[in-house]
Amino acid sequence: MRENYRERQQNPRQEFAAANSENVEAFRTGPQDRECSECKALHFEGETRMKNGAYDSCCNGGKVKVDIGPYPEELKRLMKREEGTNWREFDKNMLKYNTSMSFAYTKGQMRQLPGIFHYRCQGEFMHILPRYTDPLPGFNPVNGQLWVVETNDAIEYRCRAPFASTCSRETFDFLHRLIEAKNKYAEMYKLLHVIEEEERVNAEREGRQAKICKIVFRKATDNPSDVLAFPTVNEVAGIYICDENGDTPVSDLEVQRKCNEGERPMAEKISKYSEHVEPLTFVLFYPYGTGDYYFLV
Repeated sequence: MRENYRERQQNPRQEFAAANSENVEAFRTGPQDRECSECKALHFEGETRMKNGAYDSCCNGGKVKVDIGPYPEELKRLMKREEGTNWREFDKNMLKYNTSMSFAYTKGQMRQLPGIFHYRCQGEFMHILPRYTDPLPGFNPVNGQLWVVETNDAIEYRCRAPFASTCSRETFDFLHRLIEAKNKYAEMYKLLHVIEEEERVNAEREGRQAKICKIVFRKATDNPSDVLAFPTVNEVAGIYICDENGDTPVSDLEVQRKCNEGERPMAEKISKYSEHVEPLTFVLFYPYGTGDYYFLV
């Protein structure tokens, strides 16, 4: 043990060998152009292929079948890189477009250690949803907040985002109008705005203070033993005008339009078991806001 300690003292760099890239021979993967015969996923040349031309890592040799639900034809053509579309620009900036269109965002907490970052996943990943539809004073609206402003204004805000310098305004316009017309979460945000305006008018007419309006995303099931939870339409979300105590039904997460007096807008963490996580964050995969939801209990 003492010898090992002395050796570490004499050769401290061995403790962090992964941080030293000297004399390391680069490995080239080559193009990702090997197509799986079953699911058509693309692979690298160095990956092991089965006798039938399928791969194990994507569809388990054809055993895993994915039932793809309804998907807008215009967006499908871009995803499939069809000629006659602006798929090259879309493909290059797909992550940026998805980030811009998403209602929530992913946040990672990482320990900063030596080594190649791409091969390390530590800490906890969280999905964050802005708790209010009103942005912070002096800040532009983001995420779900962009669905309660005028369409042209929302597109302009998306184009101004720091990461959007290489993105096309035409594509932003196309995606925003598509999601705005078809996505159930976008519809809920807009409906919240309408209901709040109605409540404001009613409160002014009745000489009282307007009540706070909230969107409440209800859990698909209250049975924790039900590991496969498929929500129906009326279980997904509802808009409530809270009572004087601010009481609402039990929910997975909630969004409200106005802050309470003296309260500062903040973000709210979404449960990693929530059936809303994927459609809220990966909007380009779930343009309708629907999909197969699984509780991992």
